[in-house]
Amino acid sequence: MLAYLALPQDLALTNLLRSRSSSQPLNPNTLQRFLPGKPGELRQLLLEQGRESSPGDLIFLDLLELVYLAQDPTLRPLYQGRQVSLRGQWLAEDAEHFKIARLLIFCCAADGRSISLRVHGTTHPLEDGTWIEIRGTLNLEDSPHPILELDRYEVVESPIDAFL
Repeated sequence: MLAYLALPQDLALTNLLRSRSSSQPLNPNTLQRFLPGKPGELRQLLLEQGRESSPGDLIFLDLLELVYLAQDPTLRPLYQGRQVSLRGQWLAEDAEHFKIARLLIFCCAADGRSISLRVHGTTHPLEDGTWIEIRGTLNLEDSPHPILELDRYEVVESPIDAFL
């Protein structure tokens, strides 16, 4: 027997990313239920990565991992000022900022929620929803919400696992 998830055509559209976004942070305990592994496993992996990597190392994160670590007072200092790389969809904001976003699906498309990171830096205007990979310096001190100071970006193909 073969089973698959049929998603509505408009699910990939950027208006869904915008309409399902929230300024309220996701609760780490709630997030843990939807992350792979046993409770506490992601936190332990992020602790090890933060402690074992050198200050100049580039750290590859998923937006969901970033949302999780940004709310943990032990993890925040380990990642403050670090060079990180993320993939997501570009959403226009203003001349000096944009957001990189992913759609997080808890159970089904109907309860999908957009998670995003505000990026400070100028780019050539892109079409909303364009997949990009960004690299930059993570700022976790100046705001309760993480901000990335952009170093570089590149347009990439849409991943197979477009939803978190």
